[in-house]
Amino acid sequence: MVMNVVILMNDQHAHSFLGCADYPGLQTPTYDRLAQEGIRFTQATCAVSPCLPSRHSMLHGRYAFQSGIYSNRHLLNPAQIPEWTMGKAFGQAGFVTGAFGKMHTIPYQAAIERDNYYGFDHRAGPFHETGERMDSHFVAEHRDWAETGTDEREARGIGRGGDNCAAAFKGFTTSLRLEQTRDWWVGGQAAAFVEENKDNPFFMICSLSGPHAPHVTPANLADLYDPADVALPPEPPDNLPDRDGYPNFVGLEREELRDAIANYMAFVTACDQSHQQVINALDRNGLYDDTLIIFLSDHGELLGSRGVTAFSKYNLYEQAIR
Repeated sequence: MVMNVVILMNDQHAHSFLGCADYPGLQTPTYDRLAQEGIRFTQATCAVSPCLPSRHSMLHGRYAFQSGIYSNRHLLNPAQIPEWTMGKAFGQAGFVTGAFGKMHTIPYQAAIERDNYYGFDHRAGPFHETGERMDSHFVAEHRDWAETGTDEREARGIGRGGDNCAAAFKGFTTSLRLEQTRDWWVGGQAAAFVEENKDNPFFMICSLSGPHAPHVTPANLADLYDPADVALPPEPPDNLPDRDGYPNFVGLEREELRDAIANYMAFVTACDQSHQQVINALDRNGLYDDTLIIFLSDHGELLGSRGVTAFSKYNLYEQAIR
């Protein structure tokens, strides 16, 4: 029997922030189930840490030096897309293919116009990669929710990329419930794909935007993690003669780091619950045991582990690439 293949992907998920990794108090039952019933690769690393080149490496099987895409600003000309892509390979093998959510294979300001998307038959995403405007699919269905989320971010000076200021990493609680967020919508689209293709072999990627900054806690998860209970990472050694190359992305006060971590934890739990929709669809249709399920992230997150100015993933420390 041919197994289905499902990739559940998060964005900027620090490797230690999982219940199965013994992170104190963190609730990730969906991911923990996969670890318990499968294999957990504790030393896995991405090919390169920024989002866009890392995702290209996964889809094309090439390192950044081979693709020429080194940062989130590089754009691969559609005519240069290699003949082999993950979507094309599965499609040629007889699988129905789907890509749902944040694929982020092009810069934020670009658009791509193709009959199909890197070999995927079905595509539904909250971002511009459809060749339309940012948030095109999600906004078409839930404009009021999308505008609320945008207004809340802009009021705090948070830009489109989401990681441009300290407020983005400190995070905040949105007025939206989890069920009103883009990631929940993406999980629902992927679950519907499972239902529609339960009688066909399928390959699917369900890629969420979280827990990439801004660290937004859904309203119904606001009381899940108390910043006062958060354990701060140890302060890094202060004995380097030259610290010019040390991470200096944004600055938070030491105590503000508790808020950043608590909101990040809530965002991780929100991702776990959003992805659970896909697992539930597999269970309902008797497909769970006949499906290879892979959970991964495009890269990690420093999250203050190298000091209160160290966030995001642009320094090649272990926390950024695992």
